[in-house]
Amino acid sequence: MPHATYTCSPEGLTEVVATLRKVLADTGRPGMLTTHVSETAAENAGIRERYDATPTELLARTGWVEPDLPLVIGHGVHLSASDRDLLAAAGAGIGHCPGSNLKLASGALHWEEVRDSGIRLGIGTDGCSSSNDLDMWQAMRQAALLARLTSGRPDVASATEVLRAATIEGARALGLGDVVGSVEVGKRADLVLVDLAA
Repeated sequence: MPHATYTCSPEGLTEVVATLRKVLADTGRPGMLTTHVSETAAENAGIRERYDATPTELLARTGWVEPDLPLVIGHGVHLSASDRDLLAAAGAGIGHCPGSNLKLASGALHWEEVRDSGIRLGIGTDGCSSSNDLDMWQAMRQAALLARLTSGRPDVASATEVLRAATIEGARALGLGDVVGSVEVGKRADLVLVDLAA
């Protein structure tokens, strides 16, 4: 997958979509698109200057934001309201990587705004060079704390909501909700037991 709208040309982004559509038509197998989007304010400003668009609008122009193409964007920290509307209408998801956003001073995703828009929200770690580790427990804690900080409310991003974002909602964002993400008959699963008394 292409890295981002600021490292790839619109022509290259269009070619990726055309290639994916051909592969899907030829094989009938599922596929998806993913790239970094609106991770930083500087990224948004640079894309606005070059293309008179937000990164999400540029993706829409190049065929990425379509209901029939599964799309997961990385970060989405600086999405506008219209960006969120575009992504929600296409059934897109966000891979929220709070540890990376904190380490790189990218900003903080506004959990409530994303959830209220209808965008599928999953939690991830990003690469270990961007977040220092691949610790999902830490990422869940960071996601909850950042959501509370940005909203100014301690009841945002409950433990249940955050756990769901790290499991079934994340799986749904990836288009894998019928295969993984919850403990159900017929699904693949790794089980983790947590001793709540410890």
